[in-house]
Amino acid sequence: MTRGSRPVAEGYILKFCHFDPATSIEERRYCLPTEEWRCKLSLLISRMCRSGEAFDVFTSNDLARLEGTLLGYPKGDIEVFIAHAASRTSARTD
Repeated sequence: MTRGSRPVAEGYILKFCHFDPATSIEERRYCLPTEEWRCKLSLLISRMCRSGEAFDVFTSNDLARLEGTLLGYPKGDIEVFIAHAASRTSARTD
């Protein structure tokens, strides 16, 4: 057992995996017990992004807010990140 797998094996950290046979990509997500919703929602959003469905429903800023929230960042920090990303995008298009 590797050092990183012990907390998973002992149940201190939960591991969620999804294998996409079309791309041969395996996605892994980890969370604390009782925080499973974060992994499940993250996998759902990831699938929606791969299929293109997410872009019919969410803006890129919406997706950044969702990801930041799932990772546990405070709302203020997420908004600063979005503003910074927008300023970099507008600087490239000027």
